[in-house]
This record gives sequence, structure tokens and C-alpha cells, in this order.
Amino acid sequence: MTKCLNEKLGLTLLEVIVAIAIILLVLGLMIFSLANFRRTQLLSGTTEQLIGLLNEARSRTISAVDGAQHGVHLTSNRAQLFQGAAYSGGTIKQTLDLDSALTLTWFLGGSAGVSDIIFQKLTGKTGQYGTTTLSLTFDSSKNRVISIESTGLVQLKSQAN
Repeated sequence: MTKCLNEKLGLTLLEVIVAIAIILLVLGLMIFSLANFRRTQLLSGTTEQLIGLLNEARSRTISAVDGAQHGVHLTSNRAQLFQGAAYSGGTIKQTLDLDSALTLTWFLGGSAGVSDIIFQKLTGKTGQYGTTTLSLTFDSSKNRVISIESTGLVQLKSQAN
């Protein structure tokens, strides 16, 4: 039995570098996946909140809360439930501020310039029907489309992941 005195135990620098590279690659993939999951959850959660806000405005109008109409005013980064026949003279009751990772667009009442959805007393109908689209700012292909019917019913129309 002879032992080689020159035999070295341990890792070479190349092996250490390869191991670190593999660990960094796996970490990078995990972080990307988690960030993507977070954005998707943010999009879904905010969509549900926006649908809830629209339904709340319709419900308040049908129930004649304070004897007034209610509506929702839309901007690219906010939705506001207001009381009154128009946003400009109404009282803000609730605000949904969108995360900077999300953008809101809409097409209502046959015109891109309409930004208020106002519900009619007793019936809950609206003349500002159409769609609103909530999408990721950096990737507009990931979106949720909300349909607002002339009857005032609000529902999730489609979603693109």
C-alpha cells in the first residue's frame, strides 16, 4: 500500500465557480418567478376590488343611499366612488389607488373620452357601459377586462395571462 504524497483533497477554483454560478442561476429563476406571481396576484386582487367598487356604486344608487345617485370616476391610476349626478359636483366616498405596476384604460358609452360611470336611481342602469381594462404597466398583454353592461351589471369579461 503506497500513498501518494502529492494527492490533494478539496475543491478546485473552477469547481467553486461552477457551483456558485448554478446557485445564482437557481436564485435568479426563483426571484423572477416570485416577482411574476406577485404581479399576477396584484392584478387579480385589484380587479376584484375595482369590480367591488363598481358594484358598490350601483348598489348605493339602487338603495337610494342619501337619496342620491352614485358613480365611479376613472383615471389611469385611480378609481373613485362618488355621490352625486356628476363627478365634478359629487362627494368622494371611496378611493381605489392603483399600484404603479398597474394601468387602467376604458372605453365607455361609445367614446374613449367618458371617464365616469353613473348609475340611475331605482334601476341601476347606466348610459356609460363598455369595458375597462386593468393591465400590468410593463406588459399590457397581461390584463383583465371588466364589462359594464347597460343594465349596470359588472363582470369580469376576460383575462390574459
